[in-house]
Amino acid sequence: MCSWPEGDPGTEAFRFCGKSVAPDKPYCPEHCDRAYNTTVKKRKSAWFQLPRFTKHSDF
Repeated sequence: MCSWPEGDPGTEAFRFCGKSVAPDKPYCPEHCDRAYNTTVKKRKSAWFQLPRFTKHSDF
């Protein structure tokens, strides 16, 4: 059973996805795509590796 949370945990409508999971994963294939999207994570981490200028004289 997919353990992807859906809804606000503080309400009665909160539940887990419940679809069949992908092999050796806690989520269904659809939620695995969202949880393990490495392209977005790589893009975000690459931004943090850009050189930073701290003084105006660095330009």
